[in-house]
Amino acid sequence: MKKVVCLFMVLSVIILLAGCQKPNNSPDGTSPTDSALAGNNFYYYFEDEYFARNVAWSMNKDPNEAITEEELASFAGDITASSAVTSLAGIGYLKSLTGLAMGKGILEEIPSEIAQCKNLKRLELLKMYDLKKLPDNIGEMQELEYISVALTAMESLPESIGELKKLKYLDASSTNITAVPESIGNCESLVFLDLHSTDITEIPDSVTKLKNLKSLDLGYTKITALPENIGELSELVRLDLFGLDLRHLPQSAKHLTKLAYLNVYDNYNLDEAYKQWFHNKCYECTTDPAQNEDWYDGI
Repeated sequence: MKKVVCLFMVLSVIILLAGCQKPNNSPDGTSPTDSALAGNNFYYYFEDEYFARNVAWSMNKDPNEAITEEELASFAGDITASSAVTSLAGIGYLKSLTGLAMGKGILEEIPSEIAQCKNLKRLELLKMYDLKKLPDNIGEMQELEYISVALTAMESLPESIGELKKLKYLDASSTNITAVPESIGNCESLVFLDLHSTDITEIPDSVTKLKNLKSLDLGYTKITALPENIGELSELVRLDLFGLDLRHLPQSAKHLTKLAYLNVYDNYNLDEAYKQWFHNKCYECTTDPAQNEDWYDGI
């Protein structure tokens, strides 16, 4: 009888232990929520298994290794995320992250917790065809210098983008945006602004406050007029207005003395006075500096 009781107890323990096993969900055969002996692994902090691996590899670690919140918060580097990533949940743990790059992916949303990455300088989201917006609180990321959302489904730019005082480069070309926030004029460090092939119908007057702007690309948009004081962009070197429906250029455009490239071709309704001025003054402004490899140096 004692042997039967002992056997029953052993079987009960085995069954109990088997029932406590966590499901094997991770790409490496371990559960994303399984805890390592010394702490939680990367799958615990990041719900997307591919992003968990990208973070781990960027830190020169295996995704199954134990990692602490303190270690994640201290990682001061860049991450290139896989195109298979569908969620960036947990990115807020990476408080010292300096760069995030994604391309040709299926991500639909950038979580607001990304604003906890206070040291992020570079955000590149190229060809993210399902991405429609940036988080409204992006203005909290005061170190941002570079943003590219080109070839995305972006429908608008958040008003808070004007709070990015260190932003130098903004590329929202080939997107679905229909307007540029008035706050853009507060991006006092902006050097490159690319809005070509969008549905914008006007450029706000505040853009003329961008005294460091060197390149403004408005080609293939629905703009029919420029701000009358466009000439206040004293550092402008490159101005692309290709394929618009401009009737005239503001008189102040003649004060753009640093222009090296002016593209107004396929503006079929420009007045004759402008054409004569262009022929006499800017006929040689045809060498596009953007073709030079060092044009974007420093960003």
